Amino acid sequence: MIKKKSLLEDPIFQTLVAAIAATIARLANLRATGAYEQASAEIEAQLNELIGLKYDQIRYLDDEFILDLLTVNEILDVQRLWYLAVLIDARGDILISKGQRKEGVANRLRALGLFIEVAFSATETINEVNAQIDVIAKDLWDSLPEETLFSLYDLWEHRCAYAKALSAFDRLFEISREYQELIHERKLFLQRLSRKSEQDLRGGNLTLAQIKMLLN
Repeated sequence: MIKKKSLLEDPIFQTLVAAIAATIARLANLRATGAYEQASAEIEAQLNELIGLKYDQIRYLDDEFILDLLTVNEILDVQRLWYLAVLIDARGDILISKGQRKEGVANRLRALGLFIEVAFSATETINEVNAQIDVIAKDLWDSLPEETLFSLYDLWEHRCAYAKALSAFDRLFEISREYQELIHERKLFLQRLSRKSEQDLRGGNLTLAQIKMLLN
């Protein structure tokens, strides 16, 4: 029986990872030196090569359209979606650096949503994607809308990052008016955690004692 090769071991995927890392580093360097126009031009070129669209076109397309565009035979091209999210996030960073914070934050929030889609859609865990999600979530924590926070809670529980999932829930309580629904969901979440082993919980930066205290 032939063992199926892991996505992470695929040479094409490894090339993509290296290309994304190089792009991030290059754009960050251009932004740090104030070469905003050069960085923006590179993003435009990458977007055109990736999906045949310019930034000013993408900004007016909703995410569902983008996902449909990157779906062939009912299979989402998570690799191209990941690269797209990287470029949109980089564009957001540039806009923030230029003083256009509102539009920049909107770009980074959109990128975060796309990264989350990649994380849920990928057949295997991509550590680089998870790291990018964590960075944007930390940077924009006070600006995260309810829908994004709930998606993060769902993803972080799925990743066994239980303390992070709980922090997303606590933030939801601060900004949401859906208290009764959240209280019910939080209780179910804590009950699920209470059935985990101490070792599993500690891996997610919580303990059984903390869970029991929160349930009482």
